[in-house]
Amino acid sequence: MEYDRDNKLSAAQMLELRGRLVYLKKMDRQYEKEYIAVMGNSDLEARTGTGTSQLFTGADLIAHMDRVAGDGSRIDLLIFSLSDHQLVGEVVLADLDPVHRSAHLRIVIAQQADRNRGFGAEALLLALHYGFGMRQLHRIELEALARQPACHTAI
Repeated sequence: MEYDRDNKLSAAQMLELRGRLVYLKKMDRQYEKEYIAVMGNSDLEARTGTGTSQLFTGADLIAHMDRVAGDGSRIDLLIFSLSDHQLVGEVVLADLDPVHRSAHLRIVIAQQADRNRGFGAEALLLALHYGFGMRQLHRIELEALARQPACHTAI
C-alpha cells in the first residue's frame, strides 16, 4: 500500500479490513449518522472504559470526525458487524510515530449487547495486522484498566 510523504492514506486508498466477525473501515463522514447513533448513545461502561464519562452530542461527534480526518498521527477505524453491517464501535491507532515506528491503540465497543461476541478481539487483531503489517510499526501499546475484564480477555 502506498502512502503520501506524511504517511496518510490517499482518498483512493480507503481502507477496509475484514475478519470473520467484523470489518473495519476508515472513519469517514459518510458514516456520520451511524456514528452519532451508536457512539452518542454508548453506555457508561463504554465511556468510562475509554477514560471519559462525558456524553457526546451529535455536534461533538461530527467535530471529532472532522478533526481526525486530517490528522496524520492517527487512524480511526470503525468496527462493523459482518453479519448485519451495523456499526458496533471503533478502534484507533493514535500517536503514530514514523521515526520510532510506534503507536498507541484504543478500542471501544459502544453497546453492552455487542460485547462478549468476539467483535473487540477480532477488531484488535485486524488493527494489529494493519499496524505491524501495512504500516510496518515495531511497537503498538494498549493500556488496559483493571476494570476492563473484556479487554484483558481480548489481549
